[in-house]
Amino acid sequence: MSQLDLTPVASVKARLGLPATPTPSDNVLAALVTAASRAIHAALSRPSLLPRAYVDTLDAESERVYLSNWPVLSVSSVTLDGFTLPPALAASREPSLGFLLQPGDVAPPGRPQAIDIFGRRPARRRQGLVVCYQAGYAVEGETWTAPAAAPYLINAAAPYGAW
Repeated sequence: MSQLDLTPVASVKARLGLPATPTPSDNVLAALVTAASRAIHAALSRPSLLPRAYVDTLDAESERVYLSNWPVLSVSSVTLDGFTLPPALAASREPSLGFLLQPGDVAPPGRPQAIDIFGRRPARRRQGLVVCYQAGYAVEGETWTAPAAAPYLINAAAPYGAW
């Protein structure tokens, strides 16, 4: 199993109604999960969809820079030319000093998010901006339970359900 797999084999087995105990098909299922996960990552041109920590070192050429991973769940620090910027409060007028994170999309594939810098003009130099953040798709504050058995019973008379 790869750390970038989008689901564990146990969830696949539960969804398919297979026994939870180890079986000879577990290795095949694990390989299929890894292959499908990699295909999804490749189709979306993303290294990962699951939440994890990132550090982007960027060339700050303007007051708006785009982060390379999204959606951003939280920003732990923004350092511009060795100076740590505080988070700015979103208000009706422009903040005097700090950074603001552009809101992200809630569903894949989403779009890159920008960080706007206020109060300091970025010097046009290489790797002058360092952003540490958490990004990825996550369900937060919601309870969810997987069904115990597969709900896919096909009725030969109405294979697409009742009309």
